[in-house]
Amino acid sequence: MPEGVDSDNLRDSYTGVEDDIEALVREHKLIQITDTESKHNILYPNDSRFFVELFPEFQNSWAQIRIPDDIDLEKEMSDAGLKMMEQQASIKRPPTKKKNPRQRKVRKVTNVHMLDNNAS
Repeated sequence: MPEGVDSDNLRDSYTGVEDDIEALVREHKLIQITDTESKHNILYPNDSRFFVELFPEFQNSWAQIRIPDDIDLEKEMSDAGLKMMEQQASIKRPPTKKKNPRQRKVRKVTNVHMLDNNAS
């Protein structure tokens, strides 16, 4: 599958599937990437149709880009006139209670004071 398969989904397919996956990864027939959030291994086919040839100038310029250490990053950003983005803790609000719609109470109303006027 070009979109990748979670290796956990393949574990129950047959006995020894994990050994076969490791062998295919060693032979470079599969590319295994670990998802940082879920810690799952995603397997992709290593197909030559997906290879892209890059110009040497681009490869050289990419290799020359210096990535600052985490400590130097804040200093480099302030030198460039940029601010570090501050991560704020999300505020968890308690769920709001839904108000029950008011029910109308049916009352039997007798207009006793009106009875005298009708009689006359």
